[in-house]
Amino acid sequence: MPPPTIIDEKSQLKGILRGSGDMEILGILEGNVDCSARVCIGSRGIVYGDVSGAEVEILGRVEGDVSAETSVTIRLGGEVTGDISADAVHVEKEPAQESA
Repeated sequence: MPPPTIIDEKSQLKGILRGSGDMEILGILEGNVDCSARVCIGSRGIVYGDVSGAEVEILGRVEGDVSAETSVTIRLGGEVTGDISADAVHVEKEPAQESA
């Protein structure tokens, strides 16, 4: 399996990002993501546009709609401003605090 396409933390891109392999966005993208595989928005990643993939994981920020063929997972610290569409949506919660 080929390595994922990585947009590193020091990168800022403008335009449409299309691909058939896994993608990791660690920097800033002003535009849409259209991927037929897994898309991961890293903790410092920001997408100003729509994100579409087979599976989408968000640790950073998406200001746009998110759609996935299978699942969308929003990890702690991740945020989406837009609509989410997928067979399954998972939102990671902080562990419950134990009372003393």
